[in-house]
Amino acid sequence: MEPTAKARTEKSFSYVVRAPSSDGFDVMNVDVKINTSWIFQDAEDSGEEHGCLPDRAASSPDMDTGTLGKQLECSEQKLLAAVDKHMMSEFRLRSRIQELELSERSLLRRVDKLGARVLQERHASLRAHEELQALRGELAHQWKQPQKFENHWLSHELRQKGSMGRSGSQ
Repeated sequence: MEPTAKARTEKSFSYVVRAPSSDGFDVMNVDVKINTSWIFQDAEDSGEEHGCLPDRAASSPDMDTGTLGKQLECSEQKLLAAVDKHMMSEFRLRSRIQELELSERSLLRRVDKLGARVLQERHASLRAHEELQALRGELAHQWKQPQKFENHWLSHELRQKGSMGRSGSQ
């Protein structure tokens, strides 16, 4: 590529971008060198766009510098729009990443709290189960006691009747 053609198809831009962050603002210096030949190709493919001249018009020998300047301005505007669109997309992505990170931290805190609560509920459930088992044991013990007493009393009564029946038959 010739130096003049290269100069015509490359454009350098320098930007200072300030984006909000957790510490205030992040400052980023962005130097962009863009090959602009694709813009001329797009203009050539689509015909004359938005008052921009196609590449073949720029190569004609009788074109004046004003027309070339207009074409360059138009190309620069397209480039600036493309860079701005890219920067806004990057800014939106960074913002979305920050939102997702905050959401993740919030969800992790919530999971930790729920995990602790589940552990407390398990301990409470185990204690309640142990108390229930103890109460069942006590109830079974108390139920057997009156039955033992009743069995003892019945056997005593039967013995007395049996001894009365024997003493009355003598």
